[in-house]
Amino acid sequence: MKHLGKSGRGSTAAVILAILSLAVTGCTQGAAPGTTPPASQGSQASQIQTPPSQPPVGPGATATAPAQAGGTPSSAPGLRAPVPAPSGGTIKELIPPATAGPVTKVDMDKAAVLPGKVSITIAKVEAIETKATTPGEIAGPAVAMTVSIFNGSAKPISVDSVIVTLTDSKNGLGQPTTSAPYQPFAGQLATGASVEGVYVFLVPMKNRTGLTLSVEYAAGQASAHFTGDVS
Repeated sequence: MKHLGKSGRGSTAAVILAILSLAVTGCTQGAAPGTTPPASQGSQASQIQTPPSQPPVGPGATATAPAQAGGTPSSAPGLRAPVPAPSGGTIKELIPPATAGPVTKVDMDKAAVLPGKVSITIAKVEAIETKATTPGEIAGPAVAMTVSIFNGSAKPISVDSVIVTLTDSKNGLGQPTTSAPYQPFAGQLATGASVEGVYVFLVPMKNRTGLTLSVEYAAGQASAHFTGDVS
């Protein structure tokens, strides 16, 4: 083997440096297209978006309405003027309770003559078995009361708001039902005329002694209380 001189060693070193330089250049150019080297912390911080500014909150702060599609802030709708109640009055007005009218107590087979020349009688009492015909009704033993009202006053009276209730001797309330033959009062009752209405109450057989049927033909007017037994 021949020994290289100084000039030979120099040329060999130059060749090695050239080969290394080509290798480094190839690695850099061979990176995948579209990829970028990782960003430094400084570049990542610059990419963080700043959230939109919020309206000021606190005493003295003035809030602005959000902008509409056209870019112009929308104004909040103004408050409407208060609307008065159809029948007058205000929420601060105190309405005194209505005074109950006088009560006339009679037996079930008698007529109750009320002030104002209005008389009420129980025309018929019938023990029946009801059938549930509408949602919420209960079938069972019941009492049907046919009530008659005669208007002896000088003017017509309305019987739309007649209230009829039934209680037993222990003040237990008979459960009203709209099962047949239920037929409530309705309309105007002319002077000198009479009208009948039928009211049905669920009452067990054991609770049919000492019953009281209350009839009030108008709110605040006189009422009739009929007491007796039903077989």
